Amino acid sequence: MSTRTVQQCYDESEAEVRALESKIATLQAEVQRLRGALYSIAWVKLRHQAQGIARKALEATT
Repeated sequence: MSTRTVQQCYDESEAEVRALESKIATLQAEVQRLRGALYSIAWVKLRHQAQGIARKALEATT
């Protein structure tokens, strides 16, 4: 059985916390990137729909 000191346990826990914080930061950055991509896709789709509506309205008036 291995015997660890309280300080060793604390240091290991601190290292794990830092590693998890780093992973969280990476995931938050990825979420921001994906959110930006999703907004871009939504904007293009909305613009395309608006152009289609405008085209149909123009055709209906001519």
